[in-house]
Amino acid sequence: FTSGGISVGANSLSLNGAAISGNFNNLSTTSSSNLSFAGSSSNVFIPTSITSVNNLTINNANGVLMNGSVTINGTLSLSSGAFSIGANTLTLNGPISSSIGSLSATSGAVVYNQQSSGQTVLATNYANLTFSDYTKILPSGSVGISSTFNTGNATGHTITGNTINFNASGSQTIPAFNYNNLTSSSSGPRVLASSGTIGIAGVFTPGSNSYTISGSTIEFNGSSSQTIPAINYNNLTSSSSGSRTLASSGTIGISGTYTPGSNSYTISGSTVDYNGSGSQTISAFNYNNLTSSSSGSRIL
Repeated sequence: FTSGGISVGANSLSLNGAAISGNFNNLSTTSSSNLSFAGSSSNVFIPTSITSVNNLTINNANGVLMNGSVTINGTLSLSSGAFSIGANTLTLNGPISSSIGSLSATSGAVVYNQQSSGQTVLATNYANLTFSDYTKILPSGSVGISSTFNTGNATGHTITGNTINFNASGSQTIPAFNYNNLTSSSSGPRVLASSGTIGIAGVFTPGSNSYTISGSTIEFNGSSSQTIPAINYNNLTSSSSGSRTLASSGTIGISGTYTPGSNSYTISGSTVDYNGSGSQTISAFNYNNLTSSSSGSRIL
């Protein structure tokens, strides 16, 4: 643009060439605008003047970069290339589809903000990930989170086959949420949510991270077999019908309440240690090795 500007309005604009030149902030859209980036040019970006669109299509093999925060009210279509959000916020009020395109969100934030149930979440690495108060469909793959996970208030998400991996080298809070597979990697300390329940239906891989567990509850709630790994828990609960295997090496520490449920257990080689500094009841259960440590009183 050398003078004037383009207002897309309730129309569609396809940009198939090189990066926007001139005073690119003279390009404006509304929540009714449809915008498409195609071709194969490099250094293509969405200018800061664009803050809201209806449908956005990314079909550039060399990718497109957001220069500012954008709200997409319709569909985000990732047809080709990487859509990089930078240190900005991408708000998705509608569905997202991906063929060979990808979402790069290792900085900034992605908000899945659809105001109805059934919004699909992409398998990628996020810095900050936020859900609205409606159920999501998590991918059959890995969702990495390197900063914060804001879960919203909905329950009953579709989680089959999904893994959520908290992968920051700094401290992270693992919020109360019903996970399928829950993984912690990298070196940062982890803080378990001090209220609500961290449900795990699949595999829990706590990694070698240090944990703050005060007030937390972890519930193994899978209908299939699950292994309970050797870490220190605050409250440890098992529910549903699947069999449980206690870790055969290391120590399963419990500083709060143990609720083993009615599941069948494999206990060979395991040690359970009641290690709370307050009073604890030792649950009726068939233990392999049973230990009590710390200063709290114990009730048999």
